[in-house]
Amino acid sequence: MSESSTITSMSKKDQHALESISFVQNFSNGLIAPYISMIALTLGATGIHLAWISSISNLFVYFFNPLFGRLSDKTRKRKSFIIFSNLTWFIPYILILWAKTPLAIIVCVGCVYILLSIGVSPWNAFQNELFPAKKRAELSSKLFWVSAIATMIATFITGFFLTLVFGEIPFQQIIYLPVIISFLMASFASFRLSRVEQPNKRSNSLTFDASRLTNSEKNGQLSENKTALQGIQSIWNNKPFRKYAILSTFYSLFQSMFWPMFSYKQVSILNASNLEIALLAISMNFAIFLTVRPGARLSDRFGRRYFIWLSRITPAFFVFFYILATEVWHLVLIHIVVNGIFNLWDPSNRAYLMDIIPEDEGGTYYGVFNLFTGVACFFGALLGGYIFDSANALYSTTTAFAIAVGISLIGRFCLSWGFLTIKDVKTFPDSFKKVLKRRH
Repeated sequence: MSESSTITSMSKKDQHALESISFVQNFSNGLIAPYISMIALTLGATGIHLAWISSISNLFVYFFNPLFGRLSDKTRKRKSFIIFSNLTWFIPYILILWAKTPLAIIVCVGCVYILLSIGVSPWNAFQNELFPAKKRAELSSKLFWVSAIATMIATFITGFFLTLVFGEIPFQQIIYLPVIISFLMASFASFRLSRVEQPNKRSNSLTFDASRLTNSEKNGQLSENKTALQGIQSIWNNKPFRKYAILSTFYSLFQSMFWPMFSYKQVSILNASNLEIALLAISMNFAIFLTVRPGARLSDRFGRRYFIWLSRITPAFFVFFYILATEVWHLVLIHIVVNGIFNLWDPSNRAYLMDIIPEDEGGTYYGVFNLFTGVACFFGALLGGYIFDSANALYSTTTAFAIAVGISLIGRFCLSWGFLTIKDVKTFPDSFKKVLKRRH
């Protein structure tokens, strides 16, 4: 859709400002998030409690996205939403200091993700406005790459450094430290972002090229005089967006069924320590570090469609090998190899959304897409947790785990084939057919 815009390059200053925000958000998340489920389990959490933690976080981070996305489109002040969220989202984590039950953890997590949701759609839309169309996968993957580095550093600090300093003290008792560190770093990153000029205020403000769209797809673009309801209706008339959103929503339902069990396998089945939890998080992000940028370059060269399909079918194997794992080091290997293969293809998903979303209404589009995703993940994670607890009452913990995540595996595998029906909406420098012809 947004095949062309008047922005053909991005300044280093703007790029570094975006990278600083991405670094800080993921650094802060890496300091705390890997240990939330562990804290909940030490307070007596069951599979259902873990499901609610995962469900609430996924619902709240996306549920209000259409509202904040629409407001950022109307006010054209995306930075204000991003900066406010960046400075506040992690603060409720400090309440975990006084948590006595898993329910208290769930409430804290809910508060965190409501504040985080304020900046999600404006952040995605801001990138869509700033990134040149020909380098969307590459530039978005650069942020993802920076995020992986940030998470690895943060997890190293909490998993290794703090363990050396404080010993095996429960992480709950020192959670105020990462909150303070996060606030100081977020203040610096927000200052850098505040100096980036809003795209709509530049002399070369963005335009949207609809020359390659059908009439029904053109109706998917919003105009300033439309009501919110008409805007949602117009979004639904955008055929590429509608198909991708529907497929992604059902895929997310099955994908999220595994998430509550992720920590359960690590902590309750394999008895991973703080250090091992840190190693698992680092290994997953190390895989991102190695593969996401080469994958982005391939996407910008060959297109999105086949890479999107590969990014959807690969996680099914991730779940399969998680079922078979019997040692923590098995999980480390899975995180590096299988997750590395997945992240080779994943940049195509983010880039495809940018291709099919009009830049001037990005906040609303991303808000609607994220809302669908959030609701699907909410019910999917709950379903996974309840299936596990029900199976655990009848079978061993290992068997119950295999049943719960096996359903997620089958759903992911079957739905992944639907992504082969999507079509690229812009041209690319090369294709697999051309490469094969040249070689013959």
